[in-house]
Amino acid sequence: MNQFEEITNLREREKELRCLYTADNILGNFSEDLQIVFKKLSSEIPKGWQYPAICSVRITTEEQIACSPGFVESSHFLKQEIISDQKSVGLIEIFYSDHKYAFLSEENNLLSALAQRIGNHLFHRKIKDILNNHKGKTEKEHWKWRKEMIQLIAAKTDFEKFSVKAMYIIGSVKNATSTPHSDIDLIVHITGEKPCSELIGWLSGWSMCLAEMNRQKTGIEHCEGLLDVHYINDKELKKKSSYATMISSSENSAQLLKTK
Repeated sequence: MNQFEEITNLREREKELRCLYTADNILGNFSEDLQIVFKKLSSEIPKGWQYPAICSVRITTEEQIACSPGFVESSHFLKQEIISDQKSVGLIEIFYSDHKYAFLSEENNLLSALAQRIGNHLFHRKIKDILNNHKGKTEKEHWKWRKEMIQLIAAKTDFEKFSVKAMYIIGSVKNATSTPHSDIDLIVHITGEKPCSELIGWLSGWSMCLAEMNRQKTGIEHCEGLLDVHYINDKELKKKSSYATMISSSENSAQLLKTK
């Protein structure tokens, strides 16, 4: 190999490396729509081939097809499967419009490297979607399990023994907007002026148990318990003072859990 050929080969390798570098930058953007990412990629890939002026690129996946500007399909081409999560999810094809120009063996390697990068990009998007969906479901579960537990507590509470007339749920659990940091806001309508110590102890025990459940699920601690209990009596209900206003309110009203 003479010096001219060595320089030519080095220039081709430089083009290929620049192509991979550009592809990495494009594929590193996961916030853009996939069609835009593939459009940018198909426009840049021809620059990595020996004859970019006659080179066309087509990227085909299950959901997208992107072609380089001025795309010309021919019978003179290279192709490589795109593998993601151990499955074939698409194809990347390189076409030369003029048959007299041959593809370099190194360009096969370049195509394989590009296909691998595209596959990794698609897999990353898939995992991101799964995590986002799981996050959404988990967020729903924050209020869901809280509500299920407060319904259970209401069902198991001895209203006669504890002098309770009714229990209501308010706040984020009632509105299905709870986060890992959310308390469970409970209104307890009692018959006397103040709650009895047995009722306070009963709900306090549940509160600490619920806090531990939340810690195990989310890692978030509620050292004083998860229940935020608001006691109201007949006098407050009649005057519609404090939390009693939420019992019959048309807006942001309390939801009845159980009545005597």
